[in-house]
Amino acid sequence: MDLLFEQSISRLRQKCNLRTLYSHDNLAEWLNNSLNTRDNDIPWQIISPKYCVDSVTSALSTWPQEEIKPRLINWLQNEKQYVGDVNDFLDGLCEPLALYFSKSILSFLKNGRKETQLNLDEMMESALKKLMDYSISDAAGIVLNDFVSNPNDPHMWGPNINGNYTDYLFGKGETRDNVKSNAENPMVDIMPIYMINYIFDCDELDEEDINMINPEETAQYSLHVVGLVFDKPNRRVYVADANGPVIPGGNYEFVEIPCKKRKAKESTCVSRHDLDLRLLAAGNALKRKRALEP
Repeated sequence: MDLLFEQSISRLRQKCNLRTLYSHDNLAEWLNNSLNTRDNDIPWQIISPKYCVDSVTSALSTWPQEEIKPRLINWLQNEKQYVGDVNDFLDGLCEPLALYFSKSILSFLKNGRKETQLNLDEMMESALKKLMDYSISDAAGIVLNDFVSNPNDPHMWGPNINGNYTDYLFGKGETRDNVKSNAENPMVDIMPIYMINYIFDCDELDEEDINMINPEETAQYSLHVVGLVFDKPNRRVYVADANGPVIPGGNYEFVEIPCKKRKAKESTCVSRHDLDLRLLAAGNALKRKRALEP
């Protein structure tokens, strides 16, 4: 895991050689096994994003829209004196948006919304609408203040969230211990989980393409973050992903935990979803062939 983590933050292109998944189910199962041990009288329920083909909810990560980016850049440079690559900064907001979404879910819970209304899609839609209703400077302050002040630091999630990324990395024993302790800690309502995904390219890149210096984030392992929101009175954990559910056939998939080498040939463009579609097509072709046999 440590080597894979280093690869994910290095942002170097390489072929995907590990098994990947296109849902949050792996994380949900891991959380369930981490929290629901034999000594628990009341089990925890894990509520994670689920893909629905009919969903029309826009992901929170669609913010900031292109038309407001120039004003955000101005805010970063003039209000916060940010001197880094602002475009790269604004392209990598999964953590501050996950934190904002986690706080939004927490607000829903504390305002006493009924269980039947607590739907992740609904809460994301509401969080995005509120963000877009703010002025640009107010929205920037709400989402980005902590991130600008504490870049690459899990401490932005709260005073009781200590350590570094690897202490909250999905699949590690330390992370399991932190999830269990924070679930029972009355001072912690939210925490981060860092997940490793692979960003697929549209093409099968050769070694020359892979080694080419290019700022585009593609054909590489990458670090993603989701929030865990603890609804302790009702023993529920909400997985707050600003991207929403993984879209099957999209450009990224999560690395399966525990890590396993993929059986298919390593690739920069062939995802697990692609492999599953090929397997399904082959199975259907075999059924048709057998149906035609005398």
